[in-house]
Amino acid sequence: MRDLDLEKPEEEVAREATSPEVKEAAGLPLPDTMILEKELNDEELTKVRKQWGLFQRLSTLKVPNPLQIRIQAGLTPLVAGTLVHGTSYSREKIQALQANGVLSGELIGIPEDSETHFCADFYKIPHDTSVKDYVDWYHVPDEKRRPDGSLIMKSSKMERTFLPNKNSRTNDQVAILIDPNIAELKELLHMDPYNAEGREEMKGIINQLPYDPNSPEGQRLSSILCGIPGNFISGIILPPKLAEDKDEVAFIRSVFENVALFNTEGELIL
Repeated sequence: MRDLDLEKPEEEVAREATSPEVKEAAGLPLPDTMILEKELNDEELTKVRKQWGLFQRLSTLKVPNPLQIRIQAGLTPLVAGTLVHGTSYSREKIQALQANGVLSGELIGIPEDSETHFCADFYKIPHDTSVKDYVDWYHVPDEKRRPDGSLIMKSSKMERTFLPNKNSRTNDQVAILIDPNIAELKELLHMDPYNAEGREEMKGIINQLPYDPNSPEGQRLSSILCGIPGNFISGIILPPKLAEDKDEVAFIRSVFENVALFNTEGELIL
């Protein structure tokens, strides 16, 4: 993260970082709300600009929903590598997701962490599975054991914090599902520091990753430069209380007409 000028208010520094002069000099066809929290050189700025141009082009496409296709064929709905983004629910967020997709906070004026600048962060589903089995899986704590098998400690999986809680009536987290096997997404998904090629190309854009990409946790993470457009969202998992709210479900359905909606038991919400 860029150092702040302590002689100026933080909001003034933010205005300078997002000034038209900065963006014009960088040649970035990016939103007026974008903040440049990290200084990038011309080559790095060109990569962000290219990725954003690709994002914009893909957002205009009409694409199939492989998740719906698998459901209709009676196949396992979630394939290995499915991208999952957790966020709290509101009608405004649902509308924004449909219109804009899952975006890096820095593109919309929200300061990011100091790790994966200009990226939208996702979990990756580790193996083909049903929705119910995936939700059950991330609710089971990880165990660390000694060589003799005795338990050292248990810890919650990282997914548990930001994805729907099947045991809570107050939790409002929803899980946005994106199938990675849509051919049009291949180039966009390349710019991900959790894969070797993307990491090399993005080494000047991101900072230290929170997990080693080769660790069990790192293999279940993805950070896509800029993000993924809303027309590629294939499914949404809703927490228990929200899944039972007919008015809210009807609203979500009105926004995402062709997206599969699930409760945490893996049941389709019709």
